[in-house]
Amino acid sequence: MKYPIVTFCLALVMSQTSANDFFSEVDVVEPVSTPSNNLLLNFEFQQTLGYGFRSPELPNSREESGVNRLQSDFLFTVDWQLPRNFSLYSQQGFTQDFTTELRDEDFYSQQEQEDKEFQWQARENWVQYSNGGFWVRGGNQQAAWGQTETMNVLDLNNPVDNRWLGQRDLDDSRVSVLALETAYQMGSTSLGLWLAGTEAVNEEGVEGSEFDRLAGIRHLNLELEDQEPDQAYEWLLKLAYSGEGYDLAVIGGQTVLDDYYLSRVQGNQFGPTGLEFSRPETAVIGFQANQVLNSWLIKTEWAYFERQHQRPDGDAILSPWPESEQALGSLGFEYSGFSDTQISLEWNLDYLEQAERLTAYDRSDWASGAGLRLNRSFFNERSEASAVVVALPSHLGLGSNGIITRLEWSQDLSDTLFTGVKLIDYSAPEEESDLHAYRNNDAIIVWLAYKI
Repeated sequence: MKYPIVTFCLALVMSQTSANDFFSEVDVVEPVSTPSNNLLLNFEFQQTLGYGFRSPELPNSREESGVNRLQSDFLFTVDWQLPRNFSLYSQQGFTQDFTTELRDEDFYSQQEQEDKEFQWQARENWVQYSNGGFWVRGGNQQAAWGQTETMNVLDLNNPVDNRWLGQRDLDDSRVSVLALETAYQMGSTSLGLWLAGTEAVNEEGVEGSEFDRLAGIRHLNLELEDQEPDQAYEWLLKLAYSGEGYDLAVIGGQTVLDDYYLSRVQGNQFGPTGLEFSRPETAVIGFQANQVLNSWLIKTEWAYFERQHQRPDGDAILSPWPESEQALGSLGFEYSGFSDTQISLEWNLDYLEQAERLTAYDRSDWASGAGLRLNRSFFNERSEASAVVVALPSHLGLGSNGIITRLEWSQDLSDTLFTGVKLIDYSAPEEESDLHAYRNNDAIIVWLAYKI
């Protein structure tokens, strides 16, 4: 049978009469437990169909509207409480994108074929020891120290998956890394440590994909090379205090950021022949706070980075990116006073000193952006609708660097069967916008999930 997954999906629908992205809501359904409740098991399957309804701007394998995702995902989770204050957590699964079966093999680049083929995923595997207010966890894991939704300020523990830019929340896009995390609670105060290697980076679109980060320069036929950081590990410390209705925290450390910048251009008398990309190695210090006031949650987060690199404009696009200090900030408001409805608003700031010799536009050192989210549940919380609008930080005015809009609907068909649909729109009329090259990558995504 050529498409056993499709047959399996139809069987599920026929047998069930009564989430979000597959890897985002892994705890929606209570897992099956043994009589002793020491071992919790969870199994999930999801089939996802994506359709790009516009012709992409940048050269890639899909040159016109059509199916861009036919992905099957399986995930198996084990949560085991062991003797002597130990616990074991493991998430294993596999994924495969069957869109390569819909067209000739030559339609896709070699990197795309490898990215879509069957892949085993060891998402999280860690062991934890707890004793009173102290715990330590080691293994492949994720940690969410930041609290912003639409711009990453202090969420520095894990890289993120950007292969489908803006189509998932930040919380649902983290990539697990091999790390050691520990914390000690002393009354209302806690001290946490994060220690990890620096090998993992953001997952970006490969050559030929719709969100290939290098699509705009691949036609130059340059030799492209990603450099490994000199720093072998990174560490972060978090000192937090919880009061009555509020929380405060200071985060600092030495880290390697997960985005690449152009660090070196190789060439001869005829022009560039190769490009080298590196990752910023920087010290960071930041502050976060939140306050609950009746139906309101007010939160803020600020960070200073000793070293960052900015992309130049215009004719200097193939020049090494100049170094600069950077400051990021976010101020957010959440309101939940309406029945079954939540409204969130974030205002984001990005300070990066502009290099005078590379300024092609009359730009400020400050860039501002914003994010808006509306969530409403229906039918005893078995249905949920949401709208997310993100204006990327821009030096030229709010919205001029591009706007990503995502509309979603999810439905619980039964206690084990779930479905949903989402619509993603990319708006970037300004040519200098970071999002301009992807402005035609709008898509509609339909998914069906079975969880026990």
